[in-house]
Amino acid sequence: LPTALAVRRLLAPGLEPTPIALNDIVPLGTDDESPALAILGVSTNDEALVLPLEVAHSAGEWALPALRAAFAKTRTGPREGLLLDAGIDDRLWCGLFEAVRTNAVLRGSAGALYCEPTWSLEALPIADETNLRRPQSGDRRLSAVIGETVLLTLYRRSVRGTNPAIELARFLHDANFTHTAPLLGTFTYRAADGSETGVGLARRYILAQGSGWDVLHTMFMRSLQAKTDDAAPIDRILGLAGRRLADMHALLARSVHPDFTPRAFTAEDAATLQSELRDLAARAFAQIARDQSPEASAALALRTQIEGFIAGAPLIGARAMRVHGDFHLERVLVTEGDVLIIDPGVGEAARPSVQRRRRTSPVADVATMIR
Repeated sequence: LPTALAVRRLLAPGLEPTPIALNDIVPLGTDDESPALAILGVSTNDEALVLPLEVAHSAGEWALPALRAAFAKTRTGPREGLLLDAGIDDRLWCGLFEAVRTNAVLRGSAGALYCEPTWSLEALPIADETNLRRPQSGDRRLSAVIGETVLLTLYRRSVRGTNPAIELARFLHDANFTHTAPLLGTFTYRAADGSETGVGLARRYILAQGSGWDVLHTMFMRSLQAKTDDAAPIDRILGLAGRRLADMHALLARSVHPDFTPRAFTAEDAATLQSELRDLAARAFAQIARDQSPEASAALALRTQIEGFIAGAPLIGARAMRVHGDFHLERVLVTEGDVLIIDPGVGEAARPSVQRRRRTSPVADVATMIR
């Protein structure tokens, strides 16, 4: 299993094949070919894997999508079949949507999947629930859109414990933050020992022009082709992105929730952050050193200056608060009249969940956008 997961890029980059624990399987139906969610644990870190699986049988030739989604061949008595990634099966997504709409608890052998709707789902009309499509997803998630109204997301790579993305999405929803896609529900696996794994989210699907990156790239290319220098549309989008980030920061700064209340950097907080930044810089410069280009040489010449910035950063006593964690142009949606923030709390994939939940300077979100 570790080798199969590594080949499919479901393990963190650079993580060698390592022992994987199958903690539970939660079926979404009653027959032996129903989709199920396998909850896996990685022994070397706090990462958890959520793997939709099903066993399928065929009397004839297998279709190409099934072969591409296959993990292994199976045999049950005289019947041969395939163990598949159930993300290709509409029954998985229809089952999850029905579960969250009905506030269902789906039992496994060692725990249960709690499918918890928000009040936004209860008030949401859905014109055609049979209309389901699966947009292209990355390595860390699977998604499906139901009725062009509901976006279901499963985190294939999650964390054991509080999932920062689910935690921040629920906080923003409960605080009536309107500049993000409304949260419709959450999927959380809770084991019998009280531990939990964030499995996924249901959000309002937003019809948009595209991500900030896609829209601005198109604008730049058109401007180059037309040989014009009209920066007003670009400035408008960037200005809205900055204001929406400021709106979110202002909301987080006012929070009295124990997990979100701002505080000042202590000497210990500052030392921890500086240590992490030094490590990040060292890894970046090690990678740059392998590049022989003039640009790489110019970057390497800045190493001493950057290390000085880290050592001399005036952190002690500065405001520390929860932030987006990975704010950049792919994390905003451009609609006809606004810019919406998406994926707050997801954070950078290389950072463990404890870092993604840690309070830090709000300037960190500005830095990731500029970078």
